[in-house]
Amino acid sequence: GIVSWLGNAYPWILREFYNAFKGGDYSTAMNIQQKVIGIRDMLRRYPFPASLKYTLYQLGFPAMKVRTPLENISEDLRTRLKTDISRYLSSCKILEDPACDLYNFK
Repeated sequence: GIVSWLGNAYPWILREFYNAFKGGDYSTAMNIQQKVIGIRDMLRRYPFPASLKYTLYQLGFPAMKVRTPLENISEDLRTRLKTDISRYLSSCKILEDPACDLYNFK
């Protein structure tokens, strides 16, 4: 089993991981795992969980704010986060999946 908060924002990535793992293609599964780690690490460089909530907003979910004592992500950080994630997803070829057309990070 797996519990992944990234599955809420990037279900197509985790679907590919699951398919590779269940199909016995462990090399591909490990490659995808490294991509997931990269996304996780990137989101953690920003106020968390506000960075995940902003990512979900970019994917079409309603805007959500975090509750105190946590801090929401500023406009400047939102712009940087969107740019960082877009570049990362493009660089690691995650956006080749047709399901990505549903998302705004292209």
